[in-house]
Amino acid sequence: MTRRVLLLLALLLLSPVISEAQTTLLVLQSQPGDYIGGGLNQSFNEVDGSFQVNVINNDVNFSFNTASYSHFWNLAFGAPNHAPLVAGVYEGATRAPFRAPGEPGLDVWGDGRGCNQLTGRFEVLEVTYGSNGNVTTFAATFEQHCEGMTPALLGAMLYNANTPAPPQLNVTLDGCLHCHAGDHLIAQITLRNPGTRVTPVEIKVGVRLPDGTGISVFGPDGQHLVIPLPAGLDTTFPVLNLTWPAGVPPGVWHVEGTLIEPVLGRTFSRDVKTFAVEP
Repeated sequence: MTRRVLLLLALLLLSPVISEAQTTLLVLQSQPGDYIGGGLNQSFNEVDGSFQVNVINNDVNFSFNTASYSHFWNLAFGAPNHAPLVAGVYEGATRAPFRAPGEPGLDVWGDGRGCNQLTGRFEVLEVTYGSNGNVTTFAATFEQHCEGMTPALLGAMLYNANTPAPPQLNVTLDGCLHCHAGDHLIAQITLRNPGTRVTPVEIKVGVRLPDGTGISVFGPDGQHLVIPLPAGLDTTFPVLNLTWPAGVPPGVWHVEGTLIEPVLGRTFSRDVKTFAVEP
């Protein structure tokens, strides 16, 4: 299996490179159990609907809606003490309209769902302002936890951005989700690079057993892979394809995938799917 995965990844290098352009894009990756995103992975660009931005008390606010309002999303990013937002990492964010002094503000809500209380973090990768004080370019990634829950809503907001759109990783499971000996399971990884530039990434994919033990699907000598993702890439490949033997530890298992920026270590994308092995 490891050799097949490596061959598939090597073929990615043959994809063409697309010329650079400014990007407006909203990416939402909702982990299972996250209320706001409903456990779905979604992305929206200017073809899908309309984006608006405004700055209120130095907080940067975005809204998106499709023409029929079948989807609508709102995002707020704010620096501590309502200082002007600049590029950098903002840890310990709380719900933007109600944050305490010294706390950064974050709030992502939409499609009729919002948090009463939230915690999270975000990183502003790019922000510029026009002469009227409104935002002209913006790029940020974020992580939001609603009502103290562990599952996260991860994503990115780009507006006329020169910064590349962050690549995405999604995990899907086919076959048994409540598995017994003899049942079949296939775990697949989808890699997407919605940006207009080749993006180097470090890929981590593993299985976590019920006792917390983690096993990389790439083996002990290649637990992390670093490859360049071609611009416009959208590809899916299997990382597990197995029939369960008898005697496997019962309980909840996880298939986890992460994309990391190799030099700075910034997390581009994370996804996890769960299944149960039953006696």
